[in-house]
Amino acid sequence: MSGYDFRDACEAGDLDKVKGLIKSIDVNETDEFGYTGLHLAAEHGHLKVVEELMAGGAKLDPLVFDSYYLPVPLAINKGHTEIAKKLINAGCKINELIYMGACCGPIHLTIMKENKEIFNLLLEKKCDLDLCDEINGNTPIMLATSLNQLETVKRLIKEGADIGLADWSSKTPLHCAAANGLGEIAKLLVESKIDLKAEDENGKTAEQIAEDIKEDEMAAFLKACASGKIPAKAPAAKVREQREFREVIPLEGCGEGCAMPE
Repeated sequence: MSGYDFRDACEAGDLDKVKGLIKSIDVNETDEFGYTGLHLAAEHGHLKVVEELMAGGAKLDPLVFDSYYLPVPLAINKGHTEIAKKLINAGCKINELIYMGACCGPIHLTIMKENKEIFNLLLEKKCDLDLCDEINGNTPIMLATSLNQLETVKRLIKEGADIGLADWSSKTPLHCAAANGLGEIAKLLVESKIDLKAEDENGKTAEQIAEDIKEDEMAAFLKACASGKIPAKAPAAKVREQREFREVIPLEGCGEGCAMPE
């Protein structure tokens, strides 16, 4: 029996075969792409196999060649929450970026997948709240804003995330909220003392962006905030079909080097 047979058993969830082979092979041996049995078991949701591998000395953070896949983001991406919890609680790396799909960290994936349980666990484990992805420079707050996840933004702010960090185009979360008419998030960011004068790469403030796209209530709201008085009511969004929410690419179905759409 070879390492290939072992990894096939891990992928298939054949626990008996895994147990039968684990003492006769290197549990951390990789295939030609860098995948170990732990990668395959984590991605395919085989909790008992993952537990067996961990007990047998499997490394928690083996890197797939080129893509930098780790077992934990594979588990999070496929919704295998119990496996992700097992790996995180065992001390796996939680701030590593992958280099396929959204090119992001585990915290970003939990936001995309709206996995509150793993999101909360990562915060408990003191993950990097300001981790930037490699595609647009999205921090977790920028991503949550773009996806209109008000409660996630609130929690990140409460935990101490930096609301003013800009992405690669110098946009802050307030620019994103203003461009999309996200009044409740804009109000929260302003109340949390985000810089109203911050300019994007085109020299535009959030207020100017709102004015340019005729988000009149948002522009008026931000103008009032700039004068020192935050209105009690969040601005409503203009009714329009086209928005600027950022599309994110999941891990599956994405070839190496793919990028987030413009």
